[in-house]
Amino acid sequence: MKRYFKNFLIFSVLVLSFVLVGCKDTKIDTISPNKVAAEFWKYYMDNKLQRAKELTVYKNIDKPVIPKGMKIKSFQIGEGFKKDGLAEVNTTLKLIRKDNPQDEIDINFKTVLLLIGNNWRVDFDKTSQNLMSEVARLGAEEISDTIMNLFLNGAKNVKEFEKIFQKSFEEINEKMQKALEQMQKELEKMEREENNSSKSPVI
Repeated sequence: MKRYFKNFLIFSVLVLSFVLVGCKDTKIDTISPNKVAAEFWKYYMDNKLQRAKELTVYKNIDKPVIPKGMKIKSFQIGEGFKKDGLAEVNTTLKLIRKDNPQDEIDINFKTVLLLIGNNWRVDFDKTSQNLMSEVARLGAEEISDTIMNLFLNGAKNVKEFEKIFQKSFEEINEKMQKALEQMQKELEKMEREENNSSKSPVI
């Protein structure tokens, strides 16, 4: 009887161990890069920066990445790609002007994540670079569209064209200049950090 009970106890322990391991693996598998990216941008949009920091690699999201005078209205997380501890998730931020909520713009970029231990974490430095590069690209497109619209709307002569374009260009240039200056500062900062010392991920 004692021998039977002992064998039953050993069998029960083994079964319980397999169950616990299986539950743990399932939990890890459900923490996908897409889910982490969605949670991060949800916290960031709601200005819950401390919660957002917990989902990043280096715990640093203090630098602004949204153009001045704008805020996130909503976001969408698309398909993702992951390989060897690196993931890129298609992300769309819908931005609106604080003084004119009807003025909207979509920013499409990739949220970059790294696998730290068993958890995916957002690499905010690389993600912000992707975002700001897209902002700069859209600014260049806006200038091109402005020139085309002037011709389509029928600028009567060169002087009229110059007058209208100068006004539009100054407004667009101001937006682009701010975005490019911010991007340049961030790139210089990252270059200094890389030259001084290598970063150590915080788990």
